[in-house]
Amino acid sequence: MSKIWNGKTIEWKRPNTWVPLLSRWIRPHLNERGIRYLQRFGYQEICWDDSEWLGITQSVLNKDIEFVVQDFAEAVHASTIRTFHGCRPVAPRTYHEDGIMMNNPRALEEQARRLVYDDETLTSLRPSIEKEIIEYIFRDQDQGNVFVVLDDRFMISSAGHYLIYGSEWLVGLLGPRAHSTLRNRGYPTIFVVDLPLNLINFEVVKHLFEALLQEWTRIKVNRPSWIPEKNFSFCLHQDIPSSMIVTHYHPKLICDPLYNRIVRQNEFVSCPDCNSI
Repeated sequence: MSKIWNGKTIEWKRPNTWVPLLSRWIRPHLNERGIRYLQRFGYQEICWDDSEWLGITQSVLNKDIEFVVQDFAEAVHASTIRTFHGCRPVAPRTYHEDGIMMNNPRALEEQARRLVYDDETLTSLRPSIEKEIIEYIFRDQDQGNVFVVLDDRFMISSAGHYLIYGSEWLVGLLGPRAHSTLRNRGYPTIFVVDLPLNLINFEVVKHLFEALLQEWTRIKVNRPSWIPEKNFSFCLHQDIPSSMIVTHYHPKLICDPLYNRIVRQNEFVSCPDCNSI
């Protein structure tokens, strides 16, 4: 039954990419009640992210849900999950050429120096930049990591600082004094990444399936017309090769968490690389 997932791409906000597959895959794990029991359960006034949904799931399983989760994590090694990476590159094409690189403090230090010495709006930072780099307490935070998220809507509504200002490392180092400069440099960009599930930590894959199974149950019971915005991220300890990047786009409206979640309008809904990639 694991072949059901082979070569498939799961996209959270498009249930048609995974709900039918999950319905097929889970059949051997169902008791005599089955999916029809869920469909006849009746509408439930339960919040979409309440774990009570998994209790309903358990009522139609023929084994403990944790064993079903384990089986799924082992079954999907040959499939991919559609994920998203937000940033503000000066030239988006470099990501399509070189991939998405791991956090590298040394490279970020050099980027900070170039920015401060090349941009006249940051002249006030020049006398202290070396001292601030040395004393930066978050210098090695997330070193060697790359983050992508399951739902790009979450990136736009709740993690928009990556799109508006770029590197969180640089924002933390340079502080509010550089906010205006960073907002006017580069293109707010979301890269679409099809990530093989065999690159993701096994425990994280299990948590992913719990989220999918919970939403699958809600869909079967309540038959909603909407898919919730999901806060779920993946941390990799390797570069993401360019071959995994499907495309990129530039969101028009972005919430700014650094300024009371005001909505900023992005003037750059296209870039010179949009039509050349």
